[in-house]
Amino acid sequence: NYGKIVPLLFGNVEIFLLNDPKCVEEVFLQKNQIFMRKGRTQQSTANRLLGNGIFLSEGTFYRRQRATMQPAFHREMIASYGKVMTAETTELTSTWQEGEVRDVYNDFVALTRSIIAKTMLGIGLDDAAGDAVTESLDALMDHFKVQTDWLLLIPDWLPTPDNLRYRKSVEKLDRLIYDILKQPHADDAPITFLELLLQAHDEDGQMTLSQLRDE
Repeated sequence: NYGKIVPLLFGNVEIFLLNDPKCVEEVFLQKNQIFMRKGRTQQSTANRLLGNGIFLSEGTFYRRQRATMQPAFHREMIASYGKVMTAETTELTSTWQEGEVRDVYNDFVALTRSIIAKTMLGIGLDDAAGDAVTESLDALMDHFKVQTDWLLLIPDWLPTPDNLRYRKSVEKLDRLIYDILKQPHADDAPITFLELLLQAHDEDGQMTLSQLRDE
């Protein structure tokens, strides 16, 4: 209805939605040096949660981290993530019964969480760690919805009930992630995204715990 490039106006901020694969390729690949700067809104909203991870970092640090993390995006690793996605989806749909009414949104949210937990961290969502992840992510998603509804005008430092819940959720998620990072990792452990990051190194050595947490 609206074409390949759709301009959207939020207050005095203009955002462009790209609907055409060629446009997306141009932005992310062919002319990424021009376009690949993270927006101030994205930076301010997600910084407390994502730190200086690859999603928000820029310039030399971004390029170095991207090169260090490249093995995690190798074709064989993507294929291994695909196997987990297929297995988790099959397990979910095997519980569905013909003629029943289900909230498929909740099903798919739970499925996404389970896939991310297993492929990224090697944990299941049926244990205590999984419960903590689920609870924290619920609060985090609620926070970003509030921010979006208010056009991102509420600063994170303001002690609103939503911001306080957000801070507690980030702190809880941090404790969980640092606990996972500090656990001994066996040589025969399943290869997950986290395992590859733990093994990754460049001329400056391995990533610090803080860098691992952000990624």
